[in-house]
Amino acid sequence: MALLLLVAVVVAYVLFSFRRQIVELYRLNRRCTATLEKVPGPSCLPIIGLAHHFKWDNLDIRFQRILESNANITKPNQYDIISEWIGTGLLTSTNQKWFHRRKMLTPTFHFNILQGYHDIFARQGEVLVDLIAKEEGVFDLFPYIKRCALDIICETAMGTSINAQKGANNEYVRAVERLSAIIWDYERSESTHLHLVYCKHVVECPKAGFCLLFYSFYSHPKS
Repeated sequence: MALLLLVAVVVAYVLFSFRRQIVELYRLNRRCTATLEKVPGPSCLPIIGLAHHFKWDNLDIRFQRILESNANITKPNQYDIISEWIGTGLLTSTNQKWFHRRKMLTPTFHFNILQGYHDIFARQGEVLVDLIAKEEGVFDLFPYIKRCALDIICETAMGTSINAQKGANNEYVRAVERLSAIIWDYERSESTHLHLVYCKHVVECPKAGFCLLFYSFYSHPKS
Protein backbone atom coordinates (compact mmCIF):
# COMPACT_ATOMS: atom_id res chain seq x y z
CA MET A 1 0.00 0.00 0.00
CA ALA A 2 2.81 2.35 0.91
CA LEU A 3 4.57 1.55 -2.39
CA LEU A 4 1.47 2.39 -4.43
CA LEU A 5 1.10 5.65 -2.53
CA LEU A 6 4.74 6.52 -3.22
CA VAL A 7 4.31 5.81 -6.94
CA ALA A 8 1.16 7.92 -7.05
CA VAL A 9 2.96 10.82 -5.37
CA VAL A 10 5.88 10.61 -7.83
CA VAL A 11 3.54 10.49 -10.84
CA ALA A 12 1.54 13.43 -9.52
CA TYR A 13 4.75 15.41 -8.94
CA VAL A 14 6.01 14.71 -12.47
CA LEU A 15 2.69 15.64 -14.04
CA PHE A 16 2.52 18.86 -12.04
CA SER A 17 6.15 19.83 -12.70
CA PHE A 18 5.96 19.23 -16.46
CA ARG A 19 2.33 20.20 -16.97
CA ARG A 20 3.16 22.95 -19.49
CA GLN A 21 5.39 20.70 -21.56
CA ILE A 22 2.79 17.92 -21.46
CA VAL A 23 0.03 20.26 -22.62
CA GLU A 24 2.22 21.63 -25.44
CA LEU A 25 3.17 18.13 -26.51
CA TYR A 26 -0.47 17.09 -26.52
CA ARG A 27 -1.48 20.08 -28.64
CA LEU A 28 1.37 19.46 -31.06
CA ASN A 29 0.37 15.83 -31.38
CA ARG A 30 -3.24 16.80 -32.08
CA ARG A 31 -2.17 19.24 -34.80
CA CYS A 32 0.13 16.71 -36.42
CA THR A 33 -2.51 14.01 -36.26
CA ALA A 34 -5.15 16.27 -37.80
CA THR A 35 -2.77 17.21 -40.62
CA LEU A 36 -1.58 13.68 -41.35
CA GLU A 37 -5.14 12.35 -41.43
CA LYS A 38 -5.58 14.31 -44.66
CA VAL A 39 -2.84 12.24 -46.30
CA PRO A 40 -4.02 8.86 -47.62
CA GLY A 41 -2.27 5.95 -45.94
CA PRO A 42 -2.54 3.09 -43.47
CA SER A 43 -4.26 3.61 -40.15
CA CYS A 44 -2.17 4.51 -37.11
CA LEU A 45 -2.78 3.44 -33.51
CA PRO A 46 -1.77 5.25 -30.31
CA ILE A 47 1.65 4.38 -28.85
CA ILE A 48 2.46 1.59 -31.34
CA GLY A 49 1.89 3.73 -34.43
CA LEU A 50 2.11 1.59 -37.58
CA ALA A 51 3.70 -1.42 -35.91
CA HIS A 52 0.58 -3.51 -36.40
CA HIS A 53 1.12 -3.33 -40.17
CA PHE A 54 4.56 -4.96 -40.00
CA LYS A 55 4.96 -8.41 -41.54
CA TRP A 56 6.08 -10.86 -38.89
CA ASP A 57 6.09 -13.87 -41.21
CA ASN A 58 9.31 -13.74 -43.25
CA LEU A 59 7.90 -16.35 -45.61
CA ASP A 60 5.29 -13.89 -46.83
CA ILE A 61 7.44 -12.70 -49.74
CA ARG A 62 5.83 -10.51 -52.36
CA PHE A 63 8.35 -8.17 -53.90
CA GLN A 64 10.99 -10.84 -54.45
CA ARG A 65 8.96 -12.27 -57.31
CA ILE A 66 8.98 -8.86 -58.98
CA LEU A 67 12.63 -8.03 -58.32
CA GLU A 68 13.85 -11.42 -59.54
CA SER A 69 11.64 -11.46 -62.61
CA ASN A 70 13.49 -11.60 -65.93
CA ALA A 71 10.71 -9.58 -67.53
CA ASN A 72 11.78 -6.41 -65.74
CA ILE A 73 15.42 -6.17 -66.81
CA THR A 74 14.71 -4.89 -70.33
CA LYS A 75 15.58 -1.21 -70.45
CA PRO A 76 13.14 1.38 -71.84
CA ASN A 77 13.80 2.97 -75.22
CA GLN A 78 15.32 6.04 -73.53
CA TYR A 79 18.50 3.97 -73.20
CA ASP A 80 18.81 3.60 -76.98
CA ILE A 81 20.65 6.89 -77.36
CA ILE A 82 23.13 5.91 -74.63
CA SER A 83 24.02 2.70 -76.47
CA GLU A 84 25.56 4.81 -79.23
CA TRP A 85 28.03 6.04 -76.63
CA ILE A 86 28.79 3.00 -74.46
CA GLY A 87 27.46 0.15 -76.58
CA THR A 88 25.19 -2.64 -75.33
CA GLY A 89 26.89 -3.50 -72.08
CA LEU A 90 25.63 -4.10 -68.56
CA LEU A 91 23.71 -0.83 -68.48
CA THR A 92 21.84 -1.17 -71.78
CA SER A 93 21.73 -4.89 -72.63
CA THR A 94 19.06 -7.40 -71.62
CA ASN A 95 18.23 -11.12 -71.41
CA GLN A 96 21.12 -13.63 -71.46
CA LYS A 97 23.68 -11.03 -72.48
CA TRP A 98 22.88 -8.99 -69.39
CA PHE A 99 22.99 -12.00 -67.03
CA HIS A 100 26.27 -13.24 -68.49
CA ARG A 101 28.02 -9.87 -68.18
CA ARG A 102 26.64 -9.25 -64.72
CA LYS A 103 28.18 -12.52 -63.51
CA MET A 104 31.50 -11.46 -65.03
CA LEU A 105 31.47 -8.05 -63.34
CA THR A 106 30.20 -9.11 -59.90
CA PRO A 107 33.66 -10.18 -58.60
CA THR A 108 35.04 -6.77 -59.65
CA PHE A 109 33.00 -5.08 -56.93
CA HIS A 110 34.06 -7.45 -54.18
CA PHE A 111 35.27 -5.72 -51.03
CA ASN A 112 38.77 -7.18 -51.34
CA ILE A 113 39.09 -5.84 -54.89
CA LEU A 114 37.92 -2.36 -53.90
CA GLN A 115 40.51 -2.23 -51.14
CA GLY A 116 43.18 -1.91 -53.80
CA TYR A 117 41.62 1.35 -54.95
CA HIS A 118 41.60 3.07 -51.55
CA ASP A 119 44.64 5.17 -52.43
CA ILE A 120 42.94 6.44 -55.57
CA PHE A 121 39.73 7.21 -53.69
CA ALA A 122 41.66 9.08 -51.00
CA ARG A 123 43.84 11.03 -53.43
CA GLN A 124 40.96 12.15 -55.64
CA GLY A 125 38.89 12.90 -52.55
CA GLU A 126 41.62 15.22 -51.27
CA VAL A 127 41.64 17.06 -54.60
CA LEU A 128 37.87 17.45 -54.33
CA VAL A 129 38.10 18.83 -50.79
CA ASP A 130 40.82 21.31 -51.78
CA LEU A 131 38.76 22.63 -54.69
CA ILE A 132 35.61 22.97 -52.59
CA ALA A 133 37.56 24.79 -49.85
CA LYS A 134 38.37 27.57 -52.33
CA GLU A 135 34.68 28.35 -52.91
CA GLU A 136 32.86 31.05 -50.97
CA GLY A 137 29.18 31.41 -50.24
CA VAL A 138 26.58 29.29 -52.04
CA PHE A 139 27.82 27.30 -55.05
CA ASP A 140 26.84 24.32 -57.18
CA LEU A 141 28.48 21.17 -55.80
CA PHE A 142 27.37 18.83 -58.59
CA PRO A 143 30.10 19.71 -61.16
CA TYR A 144 32.79 19.00 -58.55
CA ILE A 145 31.29 15.63 -57.60
CA LYS A 146 30.82 14.73 -61.26
CA ARG A 147 34.43 15.46 -62.21
CA CYS A 148 35.72 13.65 -59.11
CA ALA A 149 33.69 10.57 -60.04
CA LEU A 150 35.01 10.78 -63.60
CA ASP A 151 38.60 10.87 -62.35
CA ILE A 152 38.02 7.88 -60.08
CA ILE A 153 36.23 5.81 -62.74
CA CYS A 154 38.84 6.46 -65.42
CA GLU A 155 41.77 5.72 -63.12
CA THR A 156 40.30 2.58 -61.55
CA ALA A 157 38.40 1.05 -64.47
CA MET A 158 40.61 2.14 -67.37
CA GLY A 159 43.95 2.66 -65.68
CA THR A 160 44.45 6.19 -66.95
CA SER A 161 44.24 9.63 -65.34
CA ILE A 162 42.44 12.41 -67.19
CA ASN A 163 42.81 15.03 -64.44
CA ALA A 164 39.18 16.09 -64.81
CA GLN A 165 39.01 17.93 -61.49
CA LYS A 166 41.93 20.24 -62.14
CA GLY A 167 41.50 20.38 -65.90
CA ALA A 168 37.82 21.17 -66.39
CA ASN A 169 38.60 22.28 -69.96
CA ASN A 170 40.03 18.87 -70.82
CA GLU A 171 38.74 17.77 -74.22
CA TYR A 172 37.34 14.52 -72.87
CA VAL A 173 35.67 16.25 -69.90
CA ARG A 174 34.01 18.80 -72.16
CA ALA A 175 32.87 16.01 -74.47
CA VAL A 176 31.28 14.11 -71.57
CA GLU A 177 29.46 17.23 -70.37
CA ARG A 178 28.27 18.13 -73.86
CA LEU A 179 27.09 14.64 -74.74
CA SER A 180 25.31 14.39 -71.37
CA ALA A 181 23.49 17.62 -72.21
CA ILE A 182 22.56 16.22 -75.63
CA ILE A 183 21.19 13.03 -74.07
CA TRP A 184 19.21 15.06 -71.53
CA ASP A 185 17.81 17.18 -74.37
CA TYR A 186 16.88 13.98 -76.18
CA GLU A 187 15.02 12.71 -73.11
CA ARG A 188 13.02 15.91 -72.63
CA SER A 189 12.00 16.53 -76.24
CA GLU A 190 9.08 14.53 -77.59
CA SER A 191 10.05 15.16 -81.21
CA THR A 192 13.50 13.66 -80.80
CA HIS A 193 12.05 10.37 -79.59
CA LEU A 194 11.69 9.57 -83.27
CA HIS A 195 15.25 8.52 -84.01
CA LEU A 196 15.08 9.71 -87.61
CA VAL A 197 14.11 13.18 -86.44
CA TYR A 198 16.86 13.15 -83.85
CA CYS A 199 19.48 12.17 -86.42
CA LYS A 200 18.56 15.27 -88.42
CA HIS A 201 18.73 17.41 -85.32
CA VAL A 202 21.38 20.11 -85.15
CA VAL A 203 23.25 18.17 -82.47
CA GLU A 204 23.92 15.17 -84.70
CA CYS A 205 27.25 16.44 -85.99
CA PRO A 206 28.82 17.15 -82.59
CA LYS A 207 27.30 13.94 -81.21
CA ALA A 208 29.09 11.90 -83.86
CA GLY A 209 32.34 13.66 -83.07
CA PHE A 210 31.94 13.08 -79.34
CA CYS A 211 31.21 9.38 -79.87
CA LEU A 212 34.36 9.08 -81.98
CA LEU A 213 36.35 10.81 -79.25
CA PHE A 214 34.96 8.45 -76.59
CA TYR A 215 35.65 5.41 -78.77
CA SER A 216 39.23 6.52 -79.32
CA PHE A 217 39.73 7.14 -75.61
CA TYR A 218 38.33 3.77 -74.56
CA SER A 219 40.24 1.90 -77.27
CA HIS A 220 43.57 3.68 -76.70
CA PRO A 221 43.43 5.31 -73.24
CA LYS A 222 47.19 5.75 -73.05
CA SER A 223 47.55 7.54 -76.39
